[in-house]
Amino acid sequence: MTRVRRISALIAFAVTGFAFYSTGALAAEKHLVLQNHTNETITTVQADNGELDIEISAPVQMGAGESGDVVFDVPEGACMFNLHYVLQSANIINQPNVDLCSTDGVIVE
Repeated sequence: MTRVRRISALIAFAVTGFAFYSTGALAAEKHLVLQNHTNETITTVQADNGELDIEISAPVQMGAGESGDVVFDVPEGACMFNLHYVLQSANIINQPNVDLCSTDGVIVE
């Protein structure tokens, strides 16, 4: 009887683990250094890859010429994202196809 319970517990654990993986619940915290080379303040940073949208952990207020660290969660196995920077004037700068798994910093121009 003990063996049956162990196998049932292992199956339940495997199914739960698969559910977390398939829903994208597993994620790695990513720190990305932004260098603002525009003449305006960046107010928002957004990322998407057509299927997923990433939320940045805190509002961004990065003045012209400043650098700063933004933190967000990147779902496991998802690396390529389009970054969008919203400026104080409401203009948006798009930076397509950024590999967030291997990139530590970006320049916004």
